[in-house]
Amino acid sequence: MDVNHIRALVTVAEEESFGKAAKRLGLSPSRVTRLIHELEREFRTSAFVRNPHRVVVTDAARSLLPPAEVFVAEFQRLAEMGRRDGGAGAMDMRDVEAVITIAEEQNFARAAERLFITASPLSRRIHDLESELGYPIFERGPRTVTPTAEGRAFITQAVVVQEAFHRLRAQATAATDIPETSLLVGASLNVPAVVLDRMFELLDAMGSTPGWNLSLASSRELSRRVDVGSLDVCIAHVPLPDASLATATVFEYDLVVAVRDDDPLAGLASVTFPDLRGREVVFPAVQSAVEVLSPIRAEMEAAGVRVARDLETADPILSLGHVARIGSVTMLSEPVVDSIRHLYRDVRFVCIPLHESVTRLRVGVAWRPATLERKPVLRAFIDAARRPR
Repeated sequence: MDVNHIRALVTVAEEESFGKAAKRLGLSPSRVTRLIHELEREFRTSAFVRNPHRVVVTDAARSLLPPAEVFVAEFQRLAEMGRRDGGAGAMDMRDVEAVITIAEEQNFARAAERLFITASPLSRRIHDLESELGYPIFERGPRTVTPTAEGRAFITQAVVVQEAFHRLRAQATAATDIPETSLLVGASLNVPAVVLDRMFELLDAMGSTPGWNLSLASSRELSRRVDVGSLDVCIAHVPLPDASLATATVFEYDLVVAVRDDDPLAGLASVTFPDLRGREVVFPAVQSAVEVLSPIRAEMEAAGVRVARDLETADPILSLGHVARIGSVTMLSEPVVDSIRHLYRDVRFVCIPLHESVTRLRVGVAWRPATLERKPVLRAFIDAARRPR
């Protein structure tokens, strides 16, 4: 579903005619018909009843019209923020998501990873959008990007559009015939695999029909999606950015320092941050879980440790790769190191306990209380996740 589908829905409902709606939108009647058909297929419900003289809005589609109209209006405001006549007429929701993600990550490579594309097409997309608008949204630096003055205003409105889009999707989910036994699940990119495996086993064991659907994103994005109702529950490090969500801790673990077995630190029984002074410390992408990783980074710097290499992703394989190749120091959970050490057959790794209070991390499930009341299957999953193994 994109902006053209939503515009078609609103316009056909207003005109009560596919032909008149097509004329207003500047599209062919067959194109409008195809857009509505794609929308109905996605939501698995009928939007209109076709009569010989006019079309009638179904009850399911009628409940979508208020949030759809808000979305179209906010999107139009965003498109008109260009200097040139007509604004950004070709812009779609992929452009909106790209701009917001780059603004959050302050880095094209990290944003591209979150969007599951490479940095090159993402950069081209933003360049094309900036050409349409007639001004740059971002200033490119050697390692980071920052919004321009006009870019900040554009990003602010883009967030409004994104939130309106998520509310519309949430309303569509509630208005259509998606079974209440199905769960929409999100998971953070940096949650240890051992935790995700356990959560997925619980979901499979519940035997819900048609089952559950998974989305991967950062903790911040997951929190936003749960809040607007486009996800039922997410699995992420806690605390989350949105304090209004209910959470339950399902796993706790300590970060350890991972080094090669020939490293001077390898013989120590434990280490503290001051022991890492003068070493090249590889640190995972803070943006993947800001509320959890930022305090650790701050404590390290307060102890005089300089993070020599900030990774653009939260990929533990990449972290250990730096350790294996150039003798860096990194911080991971011991189960994660054990699960991937076999990838480096010529290198032996040692995990050393890290005695710092901020390095004990918690993984939890998060949900909206209103969703819990509506979906018994969500309550069953949370109860099962809370039980000790």
